[in-house]
Amino acid sequence: MKHMLFDRPDFKKQLAKFKGEPNLIEELKQHLSEDFQGFSAVRIESSSGNGGSFLLHALANELSRKELRVAFLHFKSGTFFSDLTEYHLSEILQRSIVCIDNLHVLLQNQEQKALVEEFLKELAAKNGKLIYACQPEENLENQHWIAQLFTQPATMFSLLPLPSEERQKWARRWLFPHSIFEIPLEVFEKANSNRDFLISLKPYIEQQEWQYGTNYAEIRKQKETLSALELRLLRTKIGVLELEEEKQINIRDQHYERAAATREKQVSLQAELLVIRTELENLSILPKPSEQAMELYVYHKALLKTIKAEETAQSEALVYLEKQVESANITKAACTDATEQMDKLKAHQDTINWTQALERFRSTEKKPFDK
Repeated sequence: MKHMLFDRPDFKKQLAKFKGEPNLIEELKQHLSEDFQGFSAVRIESSSGNGGSFLLHALANELSRKELRVAFLHFKSGTFFSDLTEYHLSEILQRSIVCIDNLHVLLQNQEQKALVEEFLKELAAKNGKLIYACQPEENLENQHWIAQLFTQPATMFSLLPLPSEERQKWARRWLFPHSIFEIPLEVFEKANSNRDFLISLKPYIEQQEWQYGTNYAEIRKQKETLSALELRLLRTKIGVLELEEEKQINIRDQHYERAAATREKQVSLQAELLVIRTELENLSILPKPSEQAMELYVYHKALLKTIKAEETAQSEALVYLEKQVESANITKAACTDATEQMDKLKAHQDTINWTQALERFRSTEKKPFDK
């Protein structure tokens, strides 16, 4: 959209986050303290991926913070200076500083270059300042051409790929020392752009975050998934209980067809419980050495225990009945001729009762979520 060419700098791109040669950063800070006094044009020259656009955003943010009137223009392939309306141009020329990102895109077209020249002459006539980012050129034609449009001198900052030592310092922001030693040395080579270097680091950062439970964005997503499953579980269980009451009323009132229909609804809800359980069991949530990761792990474990609670209770009840039968048989076997008749009868009856209870429980033992 046309109006997006005339925009605000990205507030997330700050000079404090810019990675460059220490001497360059100090020089930039000195110029910023003086609002680039003495210069009409400031050129940021950078190959793709070495931070030219980032630095332009950062400088625009610094100058805006000082309550200077800053206009920020961003161009890319397929956008043109002619896309700006007369209203936009009037607004831009009222600002004391104009920042243009990817100016080289416009200068490749003679018609667009002529429009840029007309605009810059008007900016110079109003004593405005131009700060622009562009890619390196084979010759200095455009650099000299822009400088000649203004009365005051121009200055240039050339951004080069960071050296290996600086890149290793940069990597320590995200990686533990032992992880850095695992990275091949060619990743840190200066021949790669800074952006390519960061792209190469990404798999190592993601692996470390996964290993130590600091992949917070993923943890948040997993927590949202667990919350949704817990809500489904509670709603489904409540539905089953409500239908159980409805079914008992129909049976009591001898409305057997209604009771059968209610039973079918219960079966459907029980199938949903099984789906929820499967989804919970399929989630891979492991304990990791971070507070957020452990909270997620405990949450997952608690939900699994909740959904398996009935099955666990059934297993414990079965074990209890088996022990009672075993105990009753031992007591019965210990009875002798000298044992009181009443004790013998009681031991015999206990054996019968516990054995029958065990057989009935086994025959009616519920499957998970079966009612």
